[in-house]
Amino acid sequence: IARWVAENKKTAYLVGGWAVYYYCKHGERPAGKYGEAVFDKSKHDDPFGFQPLGSKDIDIVFANKDEKEGFEEEYCRNNGYSKRGSFHPREMVKLVNGIEIVFDPDVLSKNRKVRGTSVGWNHLVSHSTRLELDSGISILAPTKELLLLYKCVALVERTDGRKQPGAEVIRLDSKIWKDANDILALHDTGIDQSALALLAEKIGLKEIFKDAKQIISRNYGDYGFTQYAFSKNFLE
Repeated sequence: IARWVAENKKTAYLVGGWAVYYYCKHGERPAGKYGEAVFDKSKHDDPFGFQPLGSKDIDIVFANKDEKEGFEEEYCRNNGYSKRGSFHPREMVKLVNGIEIVFDPDVLSKNRKVRGTSVGWNHLVSHSTRLELDSGISILAPTKELLLLYKCVALVERTDGRKQPGAEVIRLDSKIWKDANDILALHDTGIDQSALALLAEKIGLKEIFKDAKQIISRNYGDYGFTQYAFSKNFLE
């Protein structure tokens, strides 16, 4: 994907769980070992049992609609991906060895409301860096601070979403667990707390950041995390 973006001179940002993975990959402490959490099933009303997931979705934000559609037509369709359907209209899906690989492309201009706060991708323009994926291969991504805040948004949004009628509770609980894992893994790589707090204030995510930390702190014992050295101070 990164090669295609570079060769076709597109502007694209890798966000979400895969960006977290590459930030943590070369650090002293790896991201969480997905699948090993001890989670309180009954507390979260999972009738079929909680099943943690790793990163299967690949979240990419493009500069505009034309570049997004170009990616879907020129890369996704030529490599065997197809639209999932109306329930997840953005997603492009391909089955590989029985596992769904999912692209979830979006655009910089997209905004949504989470707990009354406007959340958009436009902050990527001024708070991004090149993230090395492999030798000689890189892609734009949020700074660690911005990525952590976006993961906080996802955690809060999914926490609220699981209360909605018809919610996919098992899937959402898995995603929430992974969001918490990603947030703590990113923080453990070394983040300036003052810079993080200032950024949260600047882009209007101060309350979302606070709410996300409260959610993680409240459920920390159920998540089963033991690998994060600095989580206690971060969550206070």
